Amino acid sequence: MRTEKLVISAVLLLLLSFAAQAQNPPIVIRAGTLLDGKGHSLHNVLIVVQDGKIIRAEQNAKDQRKAGTALYDLNQFTAGA
Repeated sequence: MRTEKLVISAVLLLLLSFAAQAQNPPIVIRAGTLLDGKGHSLHNVLIVVQDGKIIRAEQNAKDQRKAGTALYDLNQFTAGA
């Protein structure tokens, strides 16, 4: 009986850790210039990163962050994708 409780607790803990990882809030980076690696550049760009991947990059985009989203203002810098 005690072993069953330990196994159930371990499984629940594992499931909760996966659920927590799946809910990572996005990170927004404002860059002065974005180099896309193909010879093009965008200016005044918002870059949205989630789970370690660039979700989107928008030129002259308005800041539409949701609560809990981190913003890094690197407007004076150039970023490369």
